[in-house]
Amino acid sequence: MAVLKAKERNKLGKGTFALPSKRKYPIHDLAHAKAALSYASRSDTEGEYSTVRAAVLKKYPQLASAGKKSGAKKKSSAKKKPGGKGRTKLQPFQKKD
Repeated sequence: MAVLKAKERNKLGKGTFALPSKRKYPIHDLAHAKAALSYASRSDTEGEYSTVRAAVLKKYPQLASAGKKSGAKKKSSAKKKPGGKGRTKLQPFQKKD
């Protein structure tokens, strides 16, 4: 992905951003669109990610099936065992005589 310098970014129109009101997440090319999805998934708000995802998929619909083709796995919807975070409790080390 080419680095987008401030001068170039300022020349971009509002329509080339996933969040045009904030001029956040430029999606003027496919590489930046993928990066926008990645960065937005780490954002603090779920609504921001949803908005970015909708904007990216509107402009680049081929990215909707990209996860399926690359072999990316969805999170399992199986129920976890009760009593914690799914981790086993470690037992203290006992010395054998």
